[in-house]
Amino acid sequence: MDQQTKDKYSITFTNRVIDFGIFGKKSRKILSINNAVVSEFFLDWNNPEELDEYLIPDIDDVLQGVAIERSNGSETISISINSNFVVFYVDNVGTDHPQIPTSDFKEIVEGWRDFLLTPPLNEF
Repeated sequence: MDQQTKDKYSITFTNRVIDFGIFGKKSRKILSINNAVVSEFFLDWNNPEELDEYLIPDIDDVLQGVAIERSNGSETISISINSNFVVFYVDNVGTDHPQIPTSDFKEIVEGWRDFLLTPPLNEF
């Protein structure tokens, strides 16, 4: 992911170590972005294989004109992907739906996937 996209969305990638006492320490990767809804969406998409298998192909289908729109989501946030924007819908929450240009969203997803594949790996 280029620095311009990171700056535009205030993106940070963090490795956080959580101490579970007698159960040991576990590593967790975190993506923070300047929108809480979008950050929360990525908490559930923390498996690089699932990104490659489910989310990235949906984005590519729309960007390549194979489909006009695709829907996907996480446990609490649904997304609608079209050629211009990805719209985020939070279950049971009003009408404020964040949007990100689809090309930016793809770059963020790929950057997140690449970060997930770097050591230390998620242990959750």
